[in-house]
Amino acid sequence: MLERSAQIKDALLKYNSYESDEWEKAYFDELSGGFNVYHKAHQFTPTGGGGEAEKTVGKMLAKYSGKQVEFLPENGKGKGVPDLYFDQQTWDIKYIHIANIETIRTYIKEARKADNAIFYWNESDKLEDLK
Repeated sequence: MLERSAQIKDALLKYNSYESDEWEKAYFDELSGGFNVYHKAHQFTPTGGGGEAEKTVGKMLAKYSGKQVEFLPENGKGKGVPDLYFDQQTWDIKYIHIANIETIRTYIKEARKADNAIFYWNESDKLEDLK
């Protein structure tokens, strides 16, 4: 148990190291040591639920898997950049709750900008569409 509390303490120190003008500390889970930090240049899309989906996925990763998630800066110039960084890899989140198959295909192409992609939806029938 002592080793686990040392891991949580180390995670909290890392989380607190994001005190700066560039980062916003958003969430720390005291049981898993996972956290979310947002770069101030990260752009959460206000339409279509994509921004809220990113926040939800980030919190789930931190809380249930102990991931230390950085929401990366975006350039806003139309050139795609990944959404997240954790486990020494970049990740892109695609919210497909109301997406049709063609939109999902487009999202798969867009997600190539990252090492990995996470597809998030609220309905169980999207798995077949994703396949």
